[in-house]
Amino acid sequence: KSTFSSIVVEFNKLIEDITVTKRFVKDYAELLFVSANYLNERVKLETGKPASFWINNSLIIQIKKVLTQSTKTLKEIAVEFGFSSPAHLVRFFKTHQHITPQVFRKKFSF
Repeated sequence: KSTFSSIVVEFNKLIEDITVTKRFVKDYAELLFVSANYLNERVKLETGKPASFWINNSLIIQIKKVLTQSTKTLKEIAVEFGFSSPAHLVRFFKTHQHITPQVFRKKFSF
């Protein structure tokens, strides 16, 4: 039995859904019909990390899969995940992984 509230359980389902590529807490809050502040407070209270941490973590996992399992360009990946440009995707990825998407792809692709 889950020790998390229904809002946190539903949030978790959304961030694990690969068809949902939202990047911001406000976007998930809208899908859950709550305010961004409320969602962030509940998630942080129950998990110890803010909602943005879990959103970014999920995005990184999904981007890594695309980088290693496809030949999509950075521009295509940026569009798929809602980044304004490939440069923005590179900055986001490097901030969270301390490596560029290009180096990651070369290192971990088959």
